Parts: sequence; structure tokens; C-alpha cells
Amino acid sequence: MQRCPNCGREAARTEDWACQWCGYPLLSKSYKKIPKTYKQLVEERRNRSEPAPELAPETEPAPAPAPEPAPELAPETEPAPAPAPEPAPELAPETEPAPAPAPAPVTTPAPEPAPFDSLATTESGMIEATVEELDAAYKADKLAAHAKLNGKTLRVTGMVDKVVLREHIDILYVMLTGANKREAWNVRCTFNKSDGSSLRRLPDGEMVKIQGIYGGYERNILLKDCILAS
Repeated sequence: MQRCPNCGREAARTEDWACQWCGYPLLSKSYKKIPKTYKQLVEERRNRSEPAPELAPETEPAPAPAPEPAPELAPETEPAPAPAPEPAPELAPETEPAPAPAPAPVTTPAPEPAPFDSLATTESGMIEATVEELDAAYKADKLAAHAKLNGKTLRVTGMVDKVVLREHIDILYVMLTGANKREAWNVRCTFNKSDGSSLRRLPDGEMVKIQGIYGGYERNILLKDCILAS
């Protein structure tokens, strides 16, 4: 048999191509083959070399401990007498509760009148107002002011801010503002083409009264079919 190049002993090749003695790899096929692995051979040699374990001698059971003597009972003593009950404290006489104060009367503040409620209305249903009054009404609630003035004839007092005359395209209107020109809502009064001559005589800054039919609002309050009122 061939010898192992590692341990020098005559060896055969196991199934995992190792020396049967030292486990060194034997790659040559010329070695005699053993139908076991190197690990299996090591286990077999280990089982043959280990002696069977000796059984420990049986030991006698330890004797049971002697029972402890019962403790002596202390002599019974008579119970101490219960203390005498303390007298109940005297209750103070009940006093009648003071009457609750009467609730203060609730006063409901009177609602403030809307700015457009102060606009004067003539017997014919026409509304007279200044530019300042209309400006205050639209600043407070423009939807309510529009509903109040819709379809009504207005006579508005204000100062002439500018006059625009473009008769060739039928655009004639006067812009009215307040005396201090601080109003956010001015009044644009639209006239017919036949009123052009009278509008040319209106100087800027003059206080005038203009009567017309309310026509809604955009950036300004609109009056249509206007005339100069005396």
C-alpha cells in the first residue's frame, strides 16, 4: 500500500479523499478506497478507546429529621376593659340661610340703525341723499344698500369732480364726490345726449343736485337717465 505523504503511514483513501489516519488530502486515485469518510473512522476509533462509565455506588437515604417540639402556649390574659364612650359634642343651633340676591335685569342694547336707514324718502318715493351718506351706506353693507336703492329714483347732492362729454359715442356723465374728496364710493351720473350744452357750463368743484334712477354699482354708484335738479 502507498504511504501518506503527511503522516508516513500506509494509508487508504476515504470517500472524502483523505488519509484514514491523519485526514491529509489524498488526490491520487492509486490509493485503495475505503467506503467511509474520515469523520466516520475517527468516531469509530473514539468509541473503541473510551471505557464504559462506572456506576456510582448506591447510597443509603439520609434519616428524616426529628420533629421539633411544639412551642409552649403563653397563659391567656384577661382583656382590658373598654374605655368609656366620650360624650357627643353639642351642636350649634341652625341658622337660616341668607336670601339669594335678586338677579340683575338683563338689558338688551338697542340695535344701531343701518346707515342707509337715515336716507330721506319723499312722499313720491324718491330718496334724497348726499354722496357722503351713500358712501357710508355702501361701506357698511353694499348688498343691503343695493337692495334698499334698487329701482328707486335718487336725488343726490355732491361736488362736481369731473364732466365727461363724448357726444359722438353717446357718453355723457358727471362724477360727483364729497366735499373733501375722501369717499371710496363716488356717484357716476349718466345723461342723455340732449343735455350736453347744460353740462358744459358745470365747473369742477361746484355743489349740485342731480336726479336719476339707481342703476347698481361697479367701482362707483351708478345713476342713469339723470337731470340737473334745482
